[in-house]
Amino acid sequence: MRQKTLQEAIKAGLRDREFVLYAQPIMPLAGASGGRHCELLLRWQTASGDILAPGAFLPAAEQAGLSLSKAATRTTSVEPR
Repeated sequence: MRQKTLQEAIKAGLRDREFVLYAQPIMPLAGASGGRHCELLLRWQTASGDILAPGAFLPAAEQAGLSLSKAATRTTSVEPR
């Protein structure tokens, strides 16, 4: 996909709330304690249903000066991974 087209698609994805957070549990090493923790992973679920990893869209978003942190904070649910 051309860079300009990808940037426009990302803008549309932001507008349409297509970005999803996934929670990946972080497991302590044997004998360690400290509660339950998880890592949040941002993915883009496109209108066609494809789920894209950050490497597919992050460079274009950064080059266009788009902030994906707003996409993460506007997400209403977190999918378990």
